Amino acid sequence: MAAPGSPLSPAAEPSLGPLFEDVRQTFQISWTPRVFVALGQIRGFLPLAWAGLKPSAATEQFARLAERIRDDTAGLARSLYQPGYGPGDLQSQLEQFDDLAALRTALDALTFGQTQTLLAVEALRLAIDGFPTGGSHPISWPRVQTTWALQPIPTVQASTVGEDVRRVFEEARAFTGLAWPPRSLESLANWPDHLRLAWSDLGNQLRTPDVAAARGALIERAATYCQLLPTKVEVTPGYLERSGEAPLEINRARELLVEWEGALPANLLLTAFLRLPLGGLRVSSLGR
Repeated sequence: MAAPGSPLSPAAEPSLGPLFEDVRQTFQISWTPRVFVALGQIRGFLPLAWAGLKPSAATEQFARLAERIRDDTAGLARSLYQPGYGPGDLQSQLEQFDDLAALRTALDALTFGQTQTLLAVEALRLAIDGFPTGGSHPISWPRVQTTWALQPIPTVQASTVGEDVRRVFEEARAFTGLAWPPRSLESLANWPDHLRLAWSDLGNQLRTPDVAAARGALIERAATYCQLLPTKVEVTPGYLERSGEAPLEINRARELLVEWEGALPANLLLTAFLRLPLGGLRVSSLGR
């Protein structure tokens, strides 16, 4: 099995394009989480999974549970990492004050999407292991509409950066377990001096046992929050087989979900660590 986020065939995009757009609109973000693209390569699985997940994902309850994960992540990040620099130290790296605001917004938007993705993947992983969650508190209401996180997040591709930035990307990939550079660093690479400063301050901290424990804690908390989803995510092996999914494909989906379940908390923590030194209020707190 390839590492989560390994290069994916674009063949799935034409047929699943409307579904990916629905994921983006439901999560109210501008990008398609790569785990959904990966799951889209398993024949027939993603439409069934999204049909089971969307009734919860479209509710305000889902958005608020994702906010709980955001707050948990921010608390863990603050307890694990004391930045050696702050907004005042970034004046030489950021060309103007607006750059700092743009970077705050980008990282807040990533957190907004990454917390929802973790909650969704955990719900699907539990269901495919035969433990469907949700439905115990069936009263729900539609999500509050937000637009700030729908703005495109400017990123820099690894093929266009210098060797030192590529090295940062590679080290971050090793930390997350993903086969692609984290989008948070691809965004930070718009300001290479800032990226180098951030990574020199943070890189060693990522390898500590406490950070590894925090990754596990986020998985456990996401699993707990899944119990509070307003509708049952009934994407079980029995449901998938009755819907025509082959056992081999179900097993492939299970393996992929387990791999992403391990990688997504690391990616989320990395975004939170990078956000800490920037100061200011979270945009997501202002936008709800």
